[in-house]
Amino acid sequence: MAFNNSSGFTITGGRFTHVVGDQHINHVQGDLVQYLGREERVPTIWDEYTRVPTGRVYIVRTVGDTTVRRDHGETEYVWKKIEARRNISIVKIQGEDTCSHFVYVRYSGRDCFEAFQRDFEEFSHVKNANVVQLFGYNDSQSFPALLFYEELVPVAFIFERNNFSSLLYTYFEYQFGVDQLGDDKIDFGDLWVHARSGHLRTGPYVKYASTRTYFAAGFETNTENNGALSIQAFSDPEAVFDYLRQFLSTHDILRGIAWSNQHTTEWLEEEEAVFVFRHFPGTIYRWTSREVIARWPVKVKEWFYGIPSSYHLPEDVLNSGYCLNNLSLRWRAAAESWLSQAHCVLNYLGIEEKEWRDCFILGALLLDFERSFKPSQQIRALDRPLYLFIRPIPSVSQSQEIWSSWAKGNKCYWSFDIQGKEEMSEATQASLNLPTYKCRLGISHNWWDPTAQVYNAVKMLHLHNGFDPSTPSLSKSLDLPIYELDENHPSFDEIRGPQRYVPVPRPLSEFIDSLEGKAKKPSGARSTSTHNSSSGRQKPPEEVTDSYVMVDEDTPLEEAWEQQQGFASRLKGAFHRVFSLKDPREE
Repeated sequence: MAFNNSSGFTITGGRFTHVVGDQHINHVQGDLVQYLGREERVPTIWDEYTRVPTGRVYIVRTVGDTTVRRDHGETEYVWKKIEARRNISIVKIQGEDTCSHFVYVRYSGRDCFEAFQRDFEEFSHVKNANVVQLFGYNDSQSFPALLFYEELVPVAFIFERNNFSSLLYTYFEYQFGVDQLGDDKIDFGDLWVHARSGHLRTGPYVKYASTRTYFAAGFETNTENNGALSIQAFSDPEAVFDYLRQFLSTHDILRGIAWSNQHTTEWLEEEEAVFVFRHFPGTIYRWTSREVIARWPVKVKEWFYGIPSSYHLPEDVLNSGYCLNNLSLRWRAAAESWLSQAHCVLNYLGIEEKEWRDCFILGALLLDFERSFKPSQQIRALDRPLYLFIRPIPSVSQSQEIWSSWAKGNKCYWSFDIQGKEEMSEATQASLNLPTYKCRLGISHNWWDPTAQVYNAVKMLHLHNGFDPSTPSLSKSLDLPIYELDENHPSFDEIRGPQRYVPVPRPLSEFIDSLEGKAKKPSGARSTSTHNSSSGRQKPPEEVTDSYVMVDEDTPLEEAWEQQQGFASRLKGAFHRVFSLKDPREE
């Protein structure tokens, strides 16, 4: 017991009572009765955790800092409005075990206290071994902070500092399943790794500098707990690969590497968008030159556009069966197949490794709708549901005219019909003050960055299985289709106008023969000898390979060869058979 601000006094003779807890004093003077004492207070969740003064916190090392903003997810719009940062450190706390380390998350910025309160609300109500566990807090207005048990490091910092390594991506995918963090996928920004055990936890979001969002969902095959890598091993690609090959199949490792792709979004004018949507599916192309270098073989299953995700669209709508428009190209099988033979194709074509990052695969067709709506307008109250539909996207094999008409027209419409069969008239739409929408067209280019150890990781996979990376042996061992060279694909400038010029893929047999040494390509020159893969007819002479024949929509493959004596046609049928729009529910 201490007497503050007192000195030079002595207390003698008497009995002292030390009262613990609330003390109530009734002071009576005449008719006046005063009740002095602390008001009773209902305990809150804050009382369940330790309030730690800033002076008791000793910073061992600084881990990094991050904005609190999110670019996606259910709470995206909430966090986008908050201007604050999370400053992350590993600390010791005076009075606690000297061997114990804690994660210290201090909040700074204009809305730091709001960010602090939101994080406290989230993590104070959960006690789970797979989630960072809250120890205490400091609720001062100047230095609000949260403290979590154990020494943990954000996966986002590790991933970014290792150049978004494809092997690390595969490792965290695998470890997510081993640690059984949940049934749904989780953003890498929400993952933390235990510094000693290497196991994953979920915790406060940490933003990373990438053009895409990385999710962990696990592999179907990883259910056993096989231990984890140490944090020190994360920067060693060979150590990570050696770990993965012990617990994952070759195909799973390849799949993880393929999923580590980067993507770049590009918005296009209508004319170029039509060209790309019709002619780039299933191809590997160099975007800087708009040059196609390889094509998915015609014998494999046809392609179609499908919906992998839609931002801010209710789940019941997505699952209702009434979203009839297939918006994104399925590409994963093509990506795995491409990476398994990329060394083979690119080396054969003489493309230097420094240019490999310019090899793209079309990831998605993008429709971005901008609402035209005056703030003063009020939508009239209705006594029945109202639906907004997106018009169907044409089939890849449909004509230039159909695609151009779709690109120039309205992409959506209102309807009272739940299936969208009856389109609302413009007059009705205007009378209800319904907004209209402008749509811009874009594509997502998927690519693999050599600095992320992508192609090097695939090479390691070749060698581990005893294959020569300059051959398609790995692809064959995994029963993956072999891409066909497409050296004469028309450029955008050549394909303008109502008619189509469609390429003939180079035959698979000739390509593989050349790789196996049965046919050698002259040094410094491209091979021009090719055959129609379906009819076996010889291509016209080399001197006319830069000319084109306008192929009519109904021209059979065989007859097209006979048109325009002395010209080489690019058969639209070859492209038609590879890519046609299919209902994803038929899968």
